Order: sequence, then structure tokens, then C-alpha cells
Amino acid sequence: MSEKNNDENIGKPSESKNSTGHSGETGHSDFAERAREGARKKATETKADFEHHMRHEQLIENSEIGRLRWRFIRIATIAIFVILVFLIAIINGSMGIVISIARDHNLSRIAGEQAASYMSDSSQTNSLTEQLIPDVSIGSIDYYVITLRQDGTVLSSNSHTLSDLTAQEENDLVEELMERNPTLQPDRNVEFRYGNSYYAARVVDKQMQAKARAEASASMASESAKAAASASATASESGMVSQSSGSSDGTSSSESTEESSPDPTPAPSSESTDAGAADESSASSGGTSTGMSSDSDASNRNASASPSSGSAATKLSAYNADGSATTTTDPDQIDVIFLDYTEIHGWQTQLLNMSVVIAILSLLIFCLVVISLSRRAIEPTIQATENQKRFITNASHELKTPVAIISADAEVLEAVNGENEWTSSIINQSKRLNELISALVQLTKASEGEKFELTSVDMTSVAQDIAQSFRPVIEQQGKTLTTDIAQGVCAKAEPKAISEVTNILLDNSAKYCDDGGMIRVSLAQHPGVRGTVSLTVSNDYADGASQDYTKFFERFYRADESHNSSKEGFGIGLAMAKELVTRMDGTMSVGWEHGRIAFTVTLH
Repeated sequence: MSEKNNDENIGKPSESKNSTGHSGETGHSDFAERAREGARKKATETKADFEHHMRHEQLIENSEIGRLRWRFIRIATIAIFVILVFLIAIINGSMGIVISIARDHNLSRIAGEQAASYMSDSSQTNSLTEQLIPDVSIGSIDYYVITLRQDGTVLSSNSHTLSDLTAQEENDLVEELMERNPTLQPDRNVEFRYGNSYYAARVVDKQMQAKARAEASASMASESAKAAASASATASESGMVSQSSGSSDGTSSSESTEESSPDPTPAPSSESTDAGAADESSASSGGTSTGMSSDSDASNRNASASPSSGSAATKLSAYNADGSATTTTDPDQIDVIFLDYTEIHGWQTQLLNMSVVIAILSLLIFCLVVISLSRRAIEPTIQATENQKRFITNASHELKTPVAIISADAEVLEAVNGENEWTSSIINQSKRLNELISALVQLTKASEGEKFELTSVDMTSVAQDIAQSFRPVIEQQGKTLTTDIAQGVCAKAEPKAISEVTNILLDNSAKYCDDGGMIRVSLAQHPGVRGTVSLTVSNDYADGASQDYTKFFERFYRADESHNSSKEGFGIGLAMAKELVTRMDGTMSVGWEHGRIAFTVTLH
């Protein structure tokens, strides 16, 4: 018995322990399940919010204001794109013109055809051209001087680069030149690409060289004379100051002055020296027109006579810079300058690439900014439109009940007391009000903006069936209905929507067609890239010349502005038809010609 009790006692803690462990596992499992359930619920809510947001965005994009917004964005983007292209063309075109002018200017200077090529830096004219188009420094660019015969045979070449041309390269450059300048005219620059390099070639004009040298010599001689005169005047002023100082000292010590300076000749000696320098400078100036050696002597004398002017050496043209190339006098020999402007062309290419990249980035930033700002700008309008739709829907539902009660009460009174004009008027106006409410609801649904799921619709059957259904009504009004419907025509549309559109157009034509006039329904297929289908409903309308057709698809617009009750309608039908056609990716237009008005629906 005791063993049994011991066994039971021993088993009890074990049961308690197992029970506790099982309870802990259960609690952990419940917590994990609640966590998973919360995560699923949160994911479901997030998904629902995202789907609601996407539906709202799609609704906005498919609405009229959304379409107008994207149309504005497209137009603005195209305008900015055109402006950027225009700016790129102006900037790079201007840079190209400046580079071309600078290249031609420097080619002429290298060839020694400008007076500035032979003048010292202090003698150059400070003209606007010299400021805008700086000269190329010797050694800063690569060029070649090739001497040719009239037939293009290479006689010699001189390289002003780190590397020389091979005989084949010389002949190739000459061939490129001869293709573009067969007669080797000296006043013409040609540009071409050879391999990976870009060259500009110019035939040296010997007459322009001689004229430039003469102008430079004359200018430098004039500058030397002016400098000598200025130095002489400065020396004279210095001598007068020294003489005045010497006389002042003589009054205080006359005997000492007479012994130390028996013949006061320092000032006259200085003047004679300056005069001799001036004469010598004048003589050298007279001979500068004979060659460059006289120019160099005059420049050196100018530098020694006027220390303040600096030691500006004569600047030869780059063509004669190192003395290795000289001007040929043989008329059958022609010197050609080949300027390698690959680096300058590379700068221009980099500028173009940089401009294009900046333009693309600017266009993307502009698009992002416009999309963001336009979305914020139309948000109040979208909200107002949504509120308007919601109000119309709610008001329509609220009005249906009292209108139905009024109509029913009027029918009861008519049944009890008999028919009279008062009850008939109440019933008719109730029906009219009910039709207006239904039209408002339909218009609100049509303008929701959601795209239809389009299918292939047999347009021939739709047009024929609806035309036949309207024929008795039209003929009863004394009007004629004719059809021109092509067979086997199909289009991408929504069956109920296209039937509603056709009904609206035929009902509108039946109302506004002239008395005794003709209504015509036409259906045609236009083969092409997109394969469009056109449905046209036209009728006689003599007063159409005075109508404003831009307002025909506005809500509540009626051509009869007096809203005469003889023509029933609320001005909603055409607006609703336009909305339905737009939701089917189609277009709708109206036109008047030769006394007939025509509404055309185009589908794909």
C-alpha cells in the first residue's frame, strides 16, 4: 500500500512538470499565432490602402482634368525640349564660329600675313579683334610647313611639332588639300579630317607677307622714333635740372667752381648725345623697309634708349620662328601651312557632349517638378469634382422617393376624381423630373473615368438595329431616315456603351432635324495603320450657321437657349455620349456644312 502511495506521489510532480511544460508551449504558440495574425491583418490593410490609392490615381488619370494635366505636361515638356535644343545650337554654334574665326586668324598670323606677326609686343595695336581673338604663342600648337610645286609635288617640309610627318602622311595631307583647293588659292582656308586628327590648311600669300612686313617695319620705325624723342626730352629735362643745381652751388663757392669746372659742358654733351641717338635712330628708321635686320636694330636701340619700355624683342611670325623655314621667291614653289587643331576640336566636342548631358538632366528635373506641382495644383479641382459627383448621386437617390410618391398620389387622385389638367400636369412633370434624375445618374457614371474592357463589336448590326428602331418615330414626325451602312464592320468598343451613344445621336437628330428634313446614318471602315471605323449621324439643320459648336459637348448646353419645352431634353445626352466615346479610346466631333449638321464617332 505504501509502495503504491509512493508511486502515486512520485508521479504527481512529474505530471505537474509535464502540465507546466505543456502550458508554456501552448502560450508560446498562441503568441506566435497572434503575431502572425497581426502581420497578416497589417499586410491586408496595406494592400487595401495601396489598391485604393492606385484606383484613386487611375481615376484621376482617366478623368478629364487628368487628361488635361498630362496634355499640359506634354506640351510644356516639348516646349522646354525645343528651347534647350535651341540653346544648345546657339551655344555650340557660337563656339564653332569663334573657333573658326580664331583658327583662320591664327593661320594667317602663322603664315606671316599680318603685321602683328613681325611687331614687338609693345608695338601691337590694342584693337578689339586682338582682345577677342588672342594670338597663338609659338610652340603652343602643332603645325607643319610643306613646300609644293604647282602640280602638288612635295619639295620639302618643316615640322613645328614633337613628331615629324612621314612621306606618306605628307602626300596624304597634300591630296586632301588638293581635293578641296585644286587651284591652291592663297586666300582660302580648308578644314578636313585625317585619321584621328583635324587639320586646317592655308596656302601662304607671298604678297600679303611682303605687305605685312612693310606695315610692321613702318609701325616699329614710328614707335622707335617716338621712343627716341621721348628719351631726348627726358634727358633735356634732367640736364636743365642739373644746370640749375650747379648755378646755385656756384654762388656760394665761385672760386672752387671755376677751378674744378673751367668749361661747363655736361648739359650740352648730354643734348648732343641724345641728338646723335635720335639721328642714328632716324637713320635706322629710314632703312627698316629693306628687311628684318633693320627692324631688329631699331628695336634694340629703342630698348637701350628707353629702359622704362623694357627689353621687348621683335616677335617673328611662327612661320619663321625658328629660322628653319624661309619665304621662297620661286613663283613655282608654294608654301602651305597645315595646322593641327585636334585639341581645339576636342574641346568643342566636349562642350557639345556636356551641353547635351546638362540639357537631358534639366529636362528630367523639369518633368519631375512639373508632374509633382501639377498633381498638387489639380488636387483641389479633383476633390471638388469628386464632391460634385457624390452630391449628384446622393441627391438623385434622395429625390427619387418623393418624386415617386408625388406621381403615385397624382395617379390616385386621378383615379378617384377623374382625369383633369392639374393631375395630368403633375404626372407629366413628375415623369420629366424622374428622367432628369436618371440622366444625372447616368452622366455621373459615364464620367467616372474608368476605361471599358473593349471587345470586338459588330458595328454593322448595332447601327442597323438602332436605325430600324428609330425609323417609325422619325417617319411619324414627317422626316426621312436613310442609311449607308457598310457590311462586316467591327470595332473595339463596349457593346452597351456604343449602343447608348448611337441612341443618343439618333434621338438628338430626330429632335433637332428641320421639319420635313432628312436624317442619315453612315458607317464606314478606313483601312490604314490603325484601321479606324467612323459612325456618322447627320441631319438637315438650317440654323446651324449661327451655332457655337465648341459648346455642343458641354453639360446642360442646348442649342435652343430658351429651353423651349417643345423639344424635350436637358442638354446632357451629347456630354454623356462624349464621355462614353472617350472611355472607349475613341473621338467624337461635330461639324456643319451646306445646311447639314453631322456628328462623327471614330473608333479603332
